[in-house]
Amino acid sequence: GADVTEDGRALIKDGVFLAFATGGYEDYEYTVPEGVHTIGDKAFQYATFGLVNLPSTLKEIGKSAFLSSGLYEVDMPSSVTKIGEDAFAYSMLSFVAIPASVQDLGESVFRGCENMNHAAVNCDMVSFALFSECTALEKVEINGSPISIPDKTFSQCESLVSVNLPETVMEIGYRAFY
Repeated sequence: GADVTEDGRALIKDGVFLAFATGGYEDYEYTVPEGVHTIGDKAFQYATFGLVNLPSTLKEIGKSAFLSSGLYEVDMPSSVTKIGEDAFAYSMLSFVAIPASVQDLGESVFRGCENMNHAAVNCDMVSFALFSECTALEKVEINGSPISIPDKTFSQCESLVSVNLPETVMEIGYRAFY
């Protein structure tokens, strides 16, 4: 069976954070316990806290993990290698730094994050519709070495002022900056 955390808010099984109890009074901040290696699909969907602390043991963030949550601040540890589709879509994030350790980046990870105004991509990839509909996004720093800017990466980012494209970029996809 799965273990319920001491505060009764989370269900964790074999290092996988499966579910978070929302509703009622929620703290401003939530800390995912050390030892957790995976945030399961939809684990924090609709959660209302603003800040989450992720453990140094974290390797994978599942699909829609923080979808439509109140999350506005997250510091992703350099242990994260995979971020699933829609993981932070429609959340309240204002800034994000994707760690260099990421090797698998799902589609639309930050789609519709309307508060995001700055992002840093430190890994060697960018994915389909990664920042689409981030209407307040002004600046993106690409510090990794991606070879392509896929379709719709920055589509409908009408506030976008600055994106540096590294020399490694060989292809810019359909409607990448639409």
